[in-house]
Amino acid sequence: MPARYEVIALEGLPEIRRGEELAPLIVEAARRQDTPIQDRDLLVVSQKIVSKTEGRVVRPGRRLRLGRGPDGRGRDRARPAAWSR
Repeated sequence: MPARYEVIALEGLPEIRRGEELAPLIVEAARRQDTPIQDRDLLVVSQKIVSKTEGRVVRPGRRLRLGRGPDGRGRDRARPAAWSR
């Protein structure tokens, strides 16, 4: 039988803040919705939620200024890792 994958959205995660550990939050939310994490499960986590735990969030409308790069050119057009709403 070929491999089969089922997509199950995870609900019930709290608002994620800088410094929070994602793994326990994900495991607990999965358990609460009666879809506990099992061996061989494949988890997909968005970059935005990871960026929020790392504190790499910029409010919309604010420019991220990175100063000058090694080539002397400005780098203030860089995109932040995640936008916060």
